[in-house]
Amino acid sequence: DGLDPRLLTQTISRLSRILIPHLAREDGAVYPFFLRHELVEIRAITEKAVFEMGTVWDLKAALYGHKNRWAVASSIKENPMEFVTETGAFLDALEKRIDKEDNEIYALVTRLR
Repeated sequence: DGLDPRLLTQTISRLSRILIPHLAREDGAVYPFFLRHELVEIRAITEKAVFEMGTVWDLKAALYGHKNRWAVASSIKENPMEFVTETGAFLDALEKRIDKEDNEIYALVTRLR
């Protein structure tokens, strides 16, 4: 049976309240700043990361969609495998973005400071 679907919807909602503003700050300020940075190395690694990730806004939109799609516990209860698959895909994309930011973009910025 697994976890209580109500707990899962609450967790998704809580994650969204934290992560959406964070992604909005990165997408609206951090990435544009790095894309206009005076150091060509920072601009280049940011452009490469943005290209490889699709767009920096896709993840925020995906989270909005995921949160809305699974906002009602009954939807999870009726489609548990679909929920697991979609949640896994979102978490994989989030992990990819965090890894790229930490190991490429922010690591370069730290070295060049």
